[in-house]
Amino acid sequence: MLGSHLQLFHFFDRFFPFLMEYNFTRYFFMKSLTDRRIC
Repeated sequence: MLGSHLQLFHFFDRFFPFLMEYNFTRYFFMKSLTDRRIC
């Protein structure tokens, strides 16, 4: 149980910055699209 939690922690520690960057990029991309659509 604890080993799987440690593996999950290492997985998030390695990929979380990439996921955050991807989410921010997608968020701003969608925001610009919606702003363009509204204007």
